[in-house]
This record gives sequence, C-alpha cells and structure tokens, in this order.
Amino acid sequence: MREGEVNRVSEGYLKRIGTQIIRENLEPITDKMFPESVTAHANLAQALAEGRKPDPPVLDEDRTKLAELIQRLEAVRALCGDALNLQKLRDLANEILRKQRAIRTFVERQREGAQRELFVPEVRPAELTLAKKAKGKAKHQIDWRVYDKGTLPVTLAAPANGGLKVPAALSVKDDKDEFEYEVEAGDVAGEFTVVLTPAVGKPTTLKVTVK
Repeated sequence: MREGEVNRVSEGYLKRIGTQIIRENLEPITDKMFPESVTAHANLAQALAEGRKPDPPVLDEDRTKLAELIQRLEAVRALCGDALNLQKLRDLANEILRKQRAIRTFVERQREGAQRELFVPEVRPAELTLAKKAKGKAKHQIDWRVYDKGTLPVTLAAPANGGLKVPAALSVKDDKDEFEYEVEAGDVAGEFTVVLTPAVGKPTTLKVTVK
C-alpha cells in the first residue's frame, strides 16, 4: 500500500489493496484469526509438553483454527497475485513435520504404555481394624488383566515399631480375583501401614488400625 502511494499507482489499485486485501482480509487475520490460532495451538502444545493426551476438543480446536487461518492467508495470497518464496515454503513444511513428529511420538508412547499395563496385574489397597494382640484376615482385590504367569509372588513388609506380624511373602494364584492372609496385631495402638510389593506391578498397602 505504501509503495503504491509513493509510486503514485492508480487509485483503483490502491483501493483494491486497501479494501480487499488489508481491511477485509489482513486486519481480521492479524486482529482475530491469528491470535485465536496461537491460543488453540498453545493449549495443544501444553498438553504434549506435559506428556498427556490432548482432549479431543483441544485437538479439534487447533485443527480448525489453523485450517481457517491457512485458508484465509491463501485467499490473500491469491488477491496479491504473489506466491510464497521457497524459504517460506521450506519453513512451513518443517513446522508441519515437527508437529507431526511430536504428535506421533506422543501417540506411540501412549500405545506402548497401554500395552505394557495390559500385562501388569494391579493389587488394590486394603484396610483392617484389630484389637491389640488380636488376629484377623486382610483381603485384597486383584485385577489380573492379561497376566499369564500362573502365580504372582508378593512380599510384605510391616513397620518395625507396630508389633504387627504378617507373612514375609505370598504366592497368589491367578484363578481368583482376591487373596487374603493373616495379620496379628501387637500391643501398640495406632495406625500402621504394611507395604505389599508384587513381583510385577506397583506396590500397594494395607492400612491396619490397632485399637
């Protein structure tokens, strides 16, 4: 627009630039569409940076805003009768590839993690209340998922100061959805935590309240 004014080109050309390209297209792009696209992409990038799966609305918002922005920019380019130079095309292609790699890496990690978890049983925590010196049965639910080893070794560790007595280890068969074991309280009242560590999977706990 400024070059046209300095070089005193025809008023029809200046009007076309000022109206069709700047006011009707570039100003809406810079004032509204581009900031909205930046915000939408920032939400997606934040989810990826935090290692979590972006919610579907976040993905859809990023795709929609970016597509609208590109479509509008292409319309401006057509009005200008100009094309992106090779460097701009290269930068745009590299940015698209970078985003695709980030999304692909995230999806592959999510899939690998889900596959690993399928083979890992989950022992759920439990609670037990006993009188001093009393015995009782602690019972844990277990989700085997697709664990196929037949039995699951589990080690138990009671706190040293509680006087609790528990088995040192258990061998849990995969034909039941729960297992139990005997716990003997000491002569100390309070709340104590027994840690169960399965050979495969995450440790869990038994909370014992001695009254």
